Amino acid sequence: MSLVAIPGYRLIKKIGSGGMADVYLAEQIALGRNVALKVMTTRTDPEKVKRFFQEARLVARMHHPNIVAVHDIGEVDGSIFIAMDYMPGGNLSELLKQQSLLPVERTLQIIHDIALALQHAHENGIVHRDIKPDNILFNQDRSRAVLTDFGIARDQLANNELTQVGTTVGTPKYMSPEQARGKPLDGRSDLYSLGVLLYQMLTGSLPYHAPDALTLALAHIQKPPPVLPSSLARFQALVDKSMAKQPDERFVDGNAMITFMRSISEPKEQPASPKPHNDFPPLPSPDKECHFEEQINGPWYARQYILQISLFADDIENFQRHLTKIQEYLSSWRSNKQRRKILHLHITAHPWIQGRIQELLHASRQENTALGTFMQKHEVFLQLMDDRGVLLEHSWQPLTK
Repeated sequence: MSLVAIPGYRLIKKIGSGGMADVYLAEQIALGRNVALKVMTTRTDPEKVKRFFQEARLVARMHHPNIVAVHDIGEVDGSIFIAMDYMPGGNLSELLKQQSLLPVERTLQIIHDIALALQHAHENGIVHRDIKPDNILFNQDRSRAVLTDFGIARDQLANNELTQVGTTVGTPKYMSPEQARGKPLDGRSDLYSLGVLLYQMLTGSLPYHAPDALTLALAHIQKPPPVLPSSLARFQALVDKSMAKQPDERFVDGNAMITFMRSISEPKEQPASPKPHNDFPPLPSPDKECHFEEQINGPWYARQYILQISLFADDIENFQRHLTKIQEYLSSWRSNKQRRKILHLHITAHPWIQGRIQELLHASRQENTALGTFMQKHEVFLQLMDDRGVLLEHSWQPLTK
């Protein structure tokens, strides 16, 4: 079976399909990066064409690490396509088939990530309306969950509405009561669906079962949230509030849900307050030594493992010696099993060699070394300062998301 031809892209293989589009792993030739290329399979339904373009416009308006990014949209020889982030870690549906009952920490980390994504979407006036395992993707090491498929999302900021009031869209297993009734929706409907997903990941089973979609919809409308096993009792209030039948009784937004999750963290543990990425250690003294400091930030279910390195370099040979020490340290640190790792580099150097330092760091990213591999898979933040206090900041995002 031959793949479709899209100029500027080399299609590698088909990785998914849906009701209105096929998805391919492709290389964006000009930039040499892998993308997910979503190609519409039919143009006979004008509403589906509108939805396809609407998805691209909605996602392009958002910029968030937990929402899939759109890079390009176009039409070639009747084929309409969207180029998006390629997430090699697969989706949550696949993960649940491999491991139907996820560990509590893993479950809360995924819910935390998607709640952040929904917070951003709702702040932009976008209601997703189809929160389910198929629409949650992962980066390569599955340390970050990303929300995708805004094909039936509703833009609350626009006057046009592709779905008429009284019409039901979405997936019955995860629908909110108001969604099942075909009523107007806001962001709290997505949070209900996230609550259903929370229950499923905690218990390995959906909250309601029924022989058909209508009976299942009635269960979402009428039945109270099911009771969790006693070993998970501390999460009952989280499930109850997420899956409340009335929107006014649910969390007001994703941030409120995250705050509540933090309040029921593991007993006897006081999680450290998360620190911003640019919170670097004190400026090193010019002793030509390289200083390493490890930190753990964030709530227990969404830990960030941070390595802060500070150094002073008065010539390029001195910096290269530091680079060797950094490689040695990273070789052991990155072998640890913790997933969410971040590297902070704080460098004080003479202005004459700062350009060369940046070149060496950029070159390192392409090398098969401890630092190069880390920069390809994790976030790296650079703070480069001269001895007069002039600051240059830069960050590298993972090459493999």
